[in-house]
Amino acid sequence: MRLQRRLRSLPLQQVQITDRFWGRYQRLLAATTLDIQYRQCVETGRIEHFRSVARGEQGTFKGRYFNDSDVYKWIEAGSFLLAALGSDAELAGALDRLSGQLDDTIEAIASAQAPDGYLDTFFQLQHPDMRWRNLGAMHEMYCMGHLLEAAAAHFGATGKRTLLDVGIRVADHVASLFGPDRRKGYCGHEEFEIGLLRLADAVRPSDPDSADRYVDLARWMVDERGSRPSPFEAELQDEEAMKLSPWLRNMLAPGGVYKADYCQDHARIREAPEVVGHAVRAMYLLAAATEAFEDRDDTEMESAIERLWLDLTQKRMYLTGGIGPSGHNEGFVADYHLPNRTAYAETCAAVGLVFWSHRLAQATFDGEYVDVMERALYNGALAGISLAGDRFFYENPLESAGDHHRQAWFDCACCPPNIARLIASLGAYVVGRTEDALAIQIPCACRVETAFGGTPVRVTVESEFPWSGEVRVTVDASAPVSFELAIRIPGWCGDVETEFDGVEAEYRDGYVIFATTWSGRQTLRLDFEMEPRWWVSHFQVLDNCGRTALTRGPLVYCLEEVDLASSVARFAVDPTSAEVEAFDGGLLEGVTPIRVEGWIDQPGAWPDELYSAEEDLPAATPVRTRMVPYYAWDARAAGSMQVWLRRP
Repeated sequence: MRLQRRLRSLPLQQVQITDRFWGRYQRLLAATTLDIQYRQCVETGRIEHFRSVARGEQGTFKGRYFNDSDVYKWIEAGSFLLAALGSDAELAGALDRLSGQLDDTIEAIASAQAPDGYLDTFFQLQHPDMRWRNLGAMHEMYCMGHLLEAAAAHFGATGKRTLLDVGIRVADHVASLFGPDRRKGYCGHEEFEIGLLRLADAVRPSDPDSADRYVDLARWMVDERGSRPSPFEAELQDEEAMKLSPWLRNMLAPGGVYKADYCQDHARIREAPEVVGHAVRAMYLLAAATEAFEDRDDTEMESAIERLWLDLTQKRMYLTGGIGPSGHNEGFVADYHLPNRTAYAETCAAVGLVFWSHRLAQATFDGEYVDVMERALYNGALAGISLAGDRFFYENPLESAGDHHRQAWFDCACCPPNIARLIASLGAYVVGRTEDALAIQIPCACRVETAFGGTPVRVTVESEFPWSGEVRVTVDASAPVSFELAIRIPGWCGDVETEFDGVEAEYRDGYVIFATTWSGRQTLRLDFEMEPRWWVSHFQVLDNCGRTALTRGPLVYCLEEVDLASSVARFAVDPTSAEVEAFDGGLLEGVTPIRVEGWIDQPGAWPDELYSAEEDLPAATPVRTRMVPYYAWDARAAGSMQVWLRRP
């Protein structure tokens, strides 16, 4: 692996998602989801906290000490949506409402910033004398990192500088206290590093020196983490600081011995043998490391990132792209520990995996990283939001007895705005470009406006992805212009057919590439084979022994009780069966079900004994049922669900 920035995302204004799958979700954000999240932030006092700080009201903070971050992520999601859908006349009313909500909220945030640039309403309202005393637990930099991301997103969408200027003052304040020649410190929950990188992108055209400083600070924080002495270890001796969050001792120093793998402080990333600890924190750290060390020619860091990627994807990732099986630490436990019913698999963790794999794809121009990004995007992350856009999963098990359901909001509400900002920014993930190439990473229907060598180019992708592998790509060039059009061949695709007269396709690093001089309107067609596939786990994934799971294209399928009319635990599937049905626009907002065959144990047929001899087992009844995409489960009648089904 060589980390050298090869691909860059286009501004969201240049990528319009037009397909009925993601297009529906983006419009749902504008019409429903972001307004719901805004009202939750208002009703729970999250936004009022900023105004309380401006009024000088002490002791009035309510809720989690990191609640500021939910407001910032909502702003980021709303800003991305304004950029992506700003020209949609049908949504003008909803977008105007959103724009007004953003302006009012940003005004409140700006009013709360301290003269020295500090901004964290929990400390400003509750503990003004305890700033920067408990980096390991109190999320000050975490919240500020999300502020920096929101500032960059809002500036990119609107050109307004109010929040950007707040972010610059925040970053300069932190840089005045922490760094190579200052105090050693970084956040227990990684995020500030990513925020610095996004802020650097936003200010680089006008202030390249500041941009370089922000990148250098992010790189230093990534590289110092895990070195000794640890700033977190010293904080454990500060009894007053520990009162702010007593649980830190249990997470960082179980049994009185400093361990700290929970927040990836157990070892420097260069020496870390495996992905450990809190899954969201790990993904944010690795995403930042991948980006911060691009173009550094640092073979040690590159090897470490590749080692950790392989450990995650080969030993610690669910088929859905979900990660972090344990609720105790919201993270990793051991290789092949991937239980289904108790899977934590936090929505934010899958979103974080999308972030990391996307950065690896940009750095390498290698389709294998997009395969994982796509898997997490369409399954582990997308399951986190309901089809109506108004309810959310925090945890995403791969099996349920019928007692796990999406919620309207959470006390710890990180997941709802996180999945919203991912969907709103989808245009940044589906295509990328270099100076002389355009890469279609995910072949969803979209329209891309860009230019090569000053010549405007429009690329239109027409498809019914993820339901069909048939894709039509049209290039409109205003004058003859040469560039490569690279279209990723998904890892799940058994075969791909291409049709483009006069241009021979080249195959490289998971892409089919058409290099030619484009002139006028030219159209090429592709057909990605999208057959159902049955999967088995590594034998050490004990929960899946004797079980199989079904996928088609990027989608993982599941069986729900509502389709079986009985508990899915009674069902054993015939893995030679899988009949793709016609697309059903009336089912789950439009899906392609897959019909399968198997056998069901009838209620009351089994003996009462806990254990029975093999020959005494009752005969099972043949049955046909249908499976639906995992992301859409729990949208109908409550009931049991399984991704991994028993084999006979």
